[in-house]
Amino acid sequence: MSMLGKPFVVTDGASGIGLAIVRKLVQIFQDLGAKEGKVWFYPSVDVIKRKDVTKAFNSIAERTPKLHGLVNCAGIVRQHPATVENDAIFKQVLDINLGGTWNVTTEFMRVVNAEDATAKKPDTSIVNIGSTSSYRGFPFIPGYVASKHAVLGLTTPMKF
Repeated sequence: MSMLGKPFVVTDGASGIGLAIVRKLVQIFQDLGAKEGKVWFYPSVDVIKRKDVTKAFNSIAERTPKLHGLVNCAGIVRQHPATVENDAIFKQVLDINLGGTWNVTTEFMRVVNAEDATAKKPDTSIVNIGSTSSYRGFPFIPGYVASKHAVLGLTTPMKF
């Protein structure tokens, strides 16, 4: 199956893993012979604010006939011993890493399902970025570990 002309959404595509994924997608499209392509950035989208995410996806839906893939890369880590990490830090990490993944994924699926309400299973892919922290704990980053465990738990039932 060719990826040519199939739009992808990448969160946090301006830095880190997200930027590397955006660059790789652009390279793949060029290798497939795409003579022109469009890249849109929404740098001000706060993934923990459902309203902002909905607005971004509505704008994307106006510009593209069909979404093909989503890569959730937005995330943060705050390093503190478990005994020092305060509630605000813990909540912020969970809100961005887990809540942001939930908000973006559900808005993506809302748009995809609206595109083709007759499809039994949409022709789309969703990749949620985890880490080794999705599978095991590490010291000094309890909020991050908890959030990545939860992202894995959120992703698993989406496979079907």
